[in-house]
Amino acid sequence: MNTGFSAIFRGEESNRFRKGSVNADLCRNPVCIVYAVLLLSGSNLCAAPVEVSIGAPSRLQTLERKASEYERYKEQYQEIQEMFDNMLALLPADDEGAVPTPEAGYGMLSDLLEKANQAESLSRELKNLQKKSRFIQRQCDALKEENEGMKAVLVQQEEKIRSLKAETEKWKAESEGLRETIERLLLGEFEYYEVKEGETLQSIAANPLVYGDPSRAAWLRQANWRRVENPDVLSPGEVLIVPRFPRNGSYEF
Repeated sequence: MNTGFSAIFRGEESNRFRKGSVNADLCRNPVCIVYAVLLLSGSNLCAAPVEVSIGAPSRLQTLERKASEYERYKEQYQEIQEMFDNMLALLPADDEGAVPTPEAGYGMLSDLLEKANQAESLSRELKNLQKKSRFIQRQCDALKEENEGMKAVLVQQEEKIRSLKAETEKWKAESEGLRETIERLLLGEFEYYEVKEGETLQSIAANPLVYGDPSRAAWLRQANWRRVENPDVLSPGEVLIVPRFPRNGSYEF
């Protein structure tokens, strides 16, 4: 090793380094320079790592971001333009076959918007009508159920009426038989007489074979008021009951 360079590390010329003076031989010796660089590099490697702070994005990053935004806006614009072109394609051409202009498209779009609003209004009215229809249908179903119940009650009433009518006919027949029995009991012994042409109750009562007394016509009238249609006008062939005077001497109608 060079003598001058060794003297530096032994401290022999430390005063001259502190005063800012440097040995000219050391500066001109390349080996010393390389060795000093290695020592300085080693000291830097052993030191703590230096943190590099990230500041604001550089101009390049800003340009890249703006380029990305431009591409995104360009794609959105193309999508909107394509959608607008498709909408114009849906519009009918005029009589000359000309392609509709955007101004005409705006007018057609306004008409379509108005029709859409009308359709929405009609849709709301339709929903209201459907609600009313369902309400009326529920009422009809309730009335139908009530009507079915009333029909069932009516059928029961008709059955009762038929039963009562049959029972009434039965009692009527029985009462008719009872009436005849009662008449026999009340009238005592009686006979029958067939009416001839021109006879009346008075003439029959005056017949000696009957009562021999025209005033007894009241007996004939009382006994036959249900058997003949008109006691005052007798028809030939009608059969009269001729009650006889009871054995007890009294007779009540």
